Amino acid sequence: MYPNRPDLYSSEVKAADAVFIRQKGAVLLERSLDSIVDNTLKICYRRYQGKSNESSLKKTKLNLVLFHGTGMNKGLWHYHINQLFEFFNTGKDNGTNLHLNVVCAFDAVNHGESAELNKSKLGYLYDWRDSSKDVVKVLTEDEAATFIEAENKMSIIIGHSMGGFVSLYGTYLAPALFDSCILVNPVSHVSPSEYAERDMEFKVWYERNYMKDDFDIQDGSNWYNEIESFLKTKSFYRKFHPTVLANMLEDELPREVKLSPKAAYNKIKLNTTVEAQLHTYWGMIKSIPCGMPTFREIKVPVFHVVSDFDISSDENRSFMRNNLLQVVQCINFPNSKHLLNGEEPDPLIQLFTLIIQGREIIHSRKTVIDEEYLVKKYGKNYRKVLSDARLESLIKNGATTPKL
Repeated sequence: MYPNRPDLYSSEVKAADAVFIRQKGAVLLERSLDSIVDNTLKICYRRYQGKSNESSLKKTKLNLVLFHGTGMNKGLWHYHINQLFEFFNTGKDNGTNLHLNVVCAFDAVNHGESAELNKSKLGYLYDWRDSSKDVVKVLTEDEAATFIEAENKMSIIIGHSMGGFVSLYGTYLAPALFDSCILVNPVSHVSPSEYAERDMEFKVWYERNYMKDDFDIQDGSNWYNEIESFLKTKSFYRKFHPTVLANMLEDELPREVKLSPKAAYNKIKLNTTVEAQLHTYWGMIKSIPCGMPTFREIKVPVFHVVSDFDISSDENRSFMRNNLLQVVQCINFPNSKHLLNGEEPDPLIQLFTLIIQGREIIHSRKTVIDEEYLVKKYGKNYRKVLSDARLESLIKNGATTPKL
């Protein structure tokens, strides 16, 4: 992954057991086996551990969780994560009392390196809610020392597109895990009138070959250039920042190709298959309507970031913001499209730092002032009131204001 700051963090890819009980059709074995082990999928995540020093030990530990959209993977977040480590952990005076401690960037079970491990088990159905359960399971069991047991911590979950739904539903399942939730162009609403339209849209994408997993390599050709050329000219990701695209591609390469990059290949098949992408797109029709009624129950502060030219409809935005009314802060991102995190990572990273700075102030106040006092002074929605006020103050004073 590039860029890399080993002086600021170490990273490793970990594989944990995904949630065993999944929607019917999510796991499909070549022969019927009843054991839990055989029917359990794996979920891969890249875990970044921030390096500490004497001064950082006195700061609040910031933990981040990130989830990608359909067709993408955890690698696309590396550029953002590296920048966030540089902002929070280089010792510069950025006005916060935060030390970026642990970051977990996930692959869905049928995407990226998770897909490579699960390729003999993946079924014909992908329910987005299962990914929310996977994230909660990993954080509360495999990463419990960081996300449950550690003191003086602040954990924020970030998701794009499908990952926005996964993140939002995750806060419903385990609100105590997260200080707040940042949604970037989330796909979190669908109405029955859209079903046929969405099916047609997926069909068009498939027929126009926007998605591709098999690459026939001509004799003497550079296999990497062949794949990169498709991604840069014909795929959904042709406008991606080059470093973000390269990192995303790295997590799509099969293990044998990574181990022997200079070998000659006649064919390369990427980890995330076209079939898996289609199953994930179709999964929204089942997943989102089941998740939508839960949004009114969410108590965690939500930052709803939407591009001016996002694919979401006005109905989508209104539904989200009305149902999250008590906890949502709406942020419109001008002159940008759905794949904002890939196409314009730098201003989005600046926005992340701004939001996180605001949340740190709320966190620090909560540690010295009891909740009863905050409710009495600001009302039951004190988190949103204080967060709005802090963001407004930061923007007014020009502190790390996004260049939008």
